[in-house]
Amino acid sequence: MKAGRGEQTGDCPEKESSGYTVLSKNRGYYGFLSRSRVPESGRADKLEITIPAVPNGTVYERIEMLKSLGMNREAAEEIKSVLTSVRGKQVFKYLAFTAIEVGEYNRIIYFTEDIEDEEFLPLSFPRGYRDIVEDASRRDNVDAFLILALIREESRFDPEAFSIAGATGLMQLMPATAHRMRQALNMDAGDNIDIYSVKANISLGTHYLSLLIKEFEEIPLAIAAYNAGERAVRRWLKNSKHRDIEEFIEDIPYRETRRYVKKVLRSYWQYRAIEGLPMKEGGI
Repeated sequence: MKAGRGEQTGDCPEKESSGYTVLSKNRGYYGFLSRSRVPESGRADKLEITIPAVPNGTVYERIEMLKSLGMNREAAEEIKSVLTSVRGKQVFKYLAFTAIEVGEYNRIIYFTEDIEDEEFLPLSFPRGYRDIVEDASRRDNVDAFLILALIREESRFDPEAFSIAGATGLMQLMPATAHRMRQALNMDAGDNIDIYSVKANISLGTHYLSLLIKEFEEIPLAIAAYNAGERAVRRWLKNSKHRDIEEFIEDIPYRETRRYVKKVLRSYWQYRAIEGLPMKEGGI
């Protein structure tokens, strides 16, 4: 990140500080980095979701009925049938909120991630599978918001996500990695664990992430290794001449990994901001 470097080195402090202030108002990777350098923007109040009223109409009554009966899949289908044609902020908010309630995370992230209205942020960054994520977080001592950020960018909370490379499930685990983590957690191979299952995928993926954090000691490096592999990151570190982690991120040789690290970090910081939690000192 070139904009803002002068403030750290003492060059043009007033100009650079102004640049930070402008950048800090956006919600991208660089915006969050800049927030850490503008004291008054470093921490915000927790964003609360106001539960929307049920709109008038047969389809909305049907959605509520299906939801009350625990027929979440059917309720999700009803929501999808009207989502693209709906008009009005409050009706859309109701559909988005209800979709999150019934576990239809993927589609709602798609429809809300470009909305600037702050009110929709908790819907665009849902806390899906909350209990399972928090259990894994406690077991492996990994921030639950980092787990959520990784899931959001890997699969958009779709348990059935599958990549052409063979990565599967919420945390997009490769079969070989899943096997290694099963061994590390002393899971019996005879247990026939389905790595597409929400609980198993989050458990194995979080344990893998925890091992990467322990090895590389920096969250951005662990995220890079999750995407590109440990060997690649070890090689980059060995050849690195960078002064700090921000420069390292900018010069990650793999374009996909470079973008991936920024996306996961941005989501991580956004999850924390929604809860009114501060970023780590210095941004990273």
